[in-house]
Amino acid sequence: MSDTFPRTTHNNPLQSDQSMSSCLLHPQKPRQHTLAPEQGRYETRVKVMLRIRLILIWYRLTLPFRRFRANRLKPIEPSVRGGERFELAEDNITHGLTSWKAPFTGDFECKIPKGTLLEVLSDSVPHAKGFYCKPVEYEKFEAEYVPESDRKNSRYGGYAFVFMKSDIGTLLK
Repeated sequence: MSDTFPRTTHNNPLQSDQSMSSCLLHPQKPRQHTLAPEQGRYETRVKVMLRIRLILIWYRLTLPFRRFRANRLKPIEPSVRGGERFELAEDNITHGLTSWKAPFTGDFECKIPKGTLLEVLSDSVPHAKGFYCKPVEYEKFEAEYVPESDRKNSRYGGYAFVFMKSDIGTLLK
């Protein structure tokens, strides 16, 4: 070959000393980068991270459905209707809630005696765990158990008790 053609690396068969046919018969290995072994580890890490990400996305997307199924399997608590009456099966030390003619509620501690009849004030909300009730002998109980300082106040609006739905059948008959 003449010196007018620049000599280049042997990777380019068109500009090298070798003929085209010799390059096709004896192909050269492609260059390997020094990071090739690390590149495989990197790709594996990326694939693992993508799998983890897909699992987390799947978990977030299916969470409402799993909660729905779990709620369906819970035992259904009894619904309580306004006007229902329950009798206390045993003495119960509890707090009564006082309502006021102001944005405020108070409380008082008392011991409700066994056999007291309680009347539910209103229908319970389906997912609520408790319900409001008052004694059937409201005025008599109020005079005996509600503190006089509360009863004599001009803003006093009444009192009530809260019982759990889970108390029905055990504490409330």
